[in-house]
Amino acid sequence: MSGTLALNKAKYVNLDSSAPRSLLRKNGLSVMSREDAAGTRYSEHCHGEDEIIVVYDGTIRFIVHGDEYLVEAGDELVLPAGTKHLAVNSGRGPVRYFICT
Repeated sequence: MSGTLALNKAKYVNLDSSAPRSLLRKNGLSVMSREDAAGTRYSEHCHGEDEIIVVYDGTIRFIVHGDEYLVEAGDELVLPAGTKHLAVNSGRGPVRYFICT
């Protein structure tokens, strides 16, 4: 991965729960599906490896060093290893996404 935080808007179109999984796996990434209910909040934390978040339904906000990133269906957020962040589903419904490492 690039080692740089990046929000790539509308990188994927017409996603569903399986469409990007095969594409991401082809690129050598491990893929885990997640679903968070409205109101779900993850306190500030970081990971020891790079992560790519790919949202296919709903929206989720990530806050990194006080900057907010709204990740919507079709978007990808690249979080380099060691990036402190928190995440909040402040929408009315669930958010469905992949965590790729």
